Amino acid sequence: MSKNTSYAEAVKSVKEQKIREVEQKERQIPQQKLQTEENITLSVEKLILFIAYVINCTDQAKHKTEKIKIIVRGAERFLGFKEGSWENINKRLETEGRPGTPADNI
Repeated sequence: MSKNTSYAEAVKSVKEQKIREVEQKERQIPQQKLQTEENITLSVEKLILFIAYVINCTDQAKHKTEKIKIIVRGAERFLGFKEGSWENINKRLETEGRPGTPADNI
């Protein structure tokens, strides 16, 4: 079955369909943008504060474990790091952070 439509009606229908598609895409993009911005947005000021904190606090630390704790605390305080504990970081460093491991080739 075919529907008798005029050229003007067909053009209007196609335009409306394209507008709906564009609106759908626009609704999807902000969510994706927010997710990536959370992962990469970092002010220079916060980064400098983090680095200064780590330098000042690790100066007197004698053991690697103490230094890792300080770095994780600084990341939590200045960078909003909430994804792990110093224990997890320490374990990952033991397995991935040694010279000559695949992590160096990334």
